Amino acid sequence: MALVLVAAVFVLTLPFGAWRATTRRYSLWWFLAIHVPIPFIFLLRVEAGYSYTFIPFTVTACVAGQLVGGSLGARFLRRRRSDTPQVDGSATPRADSDSPVRDMTGGPQAYASPAPPDASCLVRPSTSGPTSGGSSPTPNACSSSAPAARLRAVSRA
Repeated sequence: MALVLVAAVFVLTLPFGAWRATTRRYSLWWFLAIHVPIPFIFLLRVEAGYSYTFIPFTVTACVAGQLVGGSLGARFLRRRRSDTPQVDGSATPRADSDSPVRDMTGGPQAYASPAPPDASCLVRPSTSGPTSGGSSPTPNACSSSAPAARLRAVSRA
């Protein structure tokens, strides 16, 4: 009977772990995804006739269910995002979890924003000559396509 209770607690918390994986950390919904199953777990333990000494087993099953449910939920979301067709009919590029570019929620972002121009390619004209009339930066021998090349490199990552 004890293993049935532990298995029931584990299965009960799986969907809440999947829900937790879709929420922003430390938000109200994240807090609810963790704490809503606790009264149900309490009722299961009391109705099964177990005392408070059985709480460590139910807590362990609850944490395991949250972790497994969270990883399954995150895997499902990654798969669903990678299979979403775009307007032109192609699939959305898969954003790996080790991508350095993140969106506001901390998850991977599929596309990078344009890189700012490289400041080392801008040179101020010398003030020693008689024709130096302005202080606005002028481009030197740097390629004007350098920011575009960086954008392509970031979006491939």
